[in-house]
Amino acid sequence: MALCWWRASAIGLDVFLRIRKKHSHLPTPLRPALPACTLKAMSNASCTPEGVPHRCPVCGKTPTVDPSSFPTPDAPCPHCGSLLWFTNRPGLAKEARLEVVRLAAEIGRLSEENLDQTTYYGEFLQRLLVAMAAPAGAIWVLTDDGQLMLEYQINMRAALVSPQNVKDQQSHDELLREVLAKAQPCMVPPNSFLGTPDPKQIAPGNHTVFLVLFAPIVCNKEVAGIIEVWQDPKRPVDAYRGFLQFMVKMAGYAAGFVGNAKTDGK
Repeated sequence: MALCWWRASAIGLDVFLRIRKKHSHLPTPLRPALPACTLKAMSNASCTPEGVPHRCPVCGKTPTVDPSSFPTPDAPCPHCGSLLWFTNRPGLAKEARLEVVRLAAEIGRLSEENLDQTTYYGEFLQRLLVAMAAPAGAIWVLTDDGQLMLEYQINMRAALVSPQNVKDQQSHDELLREVLAKAQPCMVPPNSFLGTPDPKQIAPGNHTVFLVLFAPIVCNKEVAGIIEVWQDPKRPVDAYRGFLQFMVKMAGYAAGFVGNAKTDGK
């Protein structure tokens, strides 16, 4: 499958909301506007006793966090991974919180729509990355012959599967195979391997500057695909756990879509 690579620049919260209003209908694809607003925040956000309490509109919990300040005041919920917006403009903050709720709800509704696989995963991934404030992601589906195929991607780094980096590509392929075999969500830090590398074999690893998270799509106790998301490595550890929990929940929606598609004979 031929892959295209592009990079986007960060935009502010006001622009994000204007774009989402413009593309609020379903199931029309949102690209390329939405991926442009998913690039990572450039300063760290952490969960501390001295932080700001903020009720998460997705999981309902009220964590105390220190939001980042650039490009927008935000932080991931340490419990579910959804993005929390902080602003001195109460109306804008409320609208942003509602937007996060809408994104999660839209993924749920999309999973019940009679869409073709490519359209569904494109809409799914765009909303997932916005909700997680993640810079890149991919959806891999299992083919009838047991191979993983790239179904949809947003902002994957060219270095990941570039022909000039064959070993990195093979290492990433091995990483996907490990996730497929274990059928468990996991995360791999930047420039690291999963497990202990064997010098005689190609080790499964993440050769990017991002932390990568995986959530398998499990339907009827069988893996039907894998959700892969690259995330800012400077986030707090608790945030990554929250991101992974959120991905697992969204993977459950995707599993429902797969089950419905099989029932409908797609």
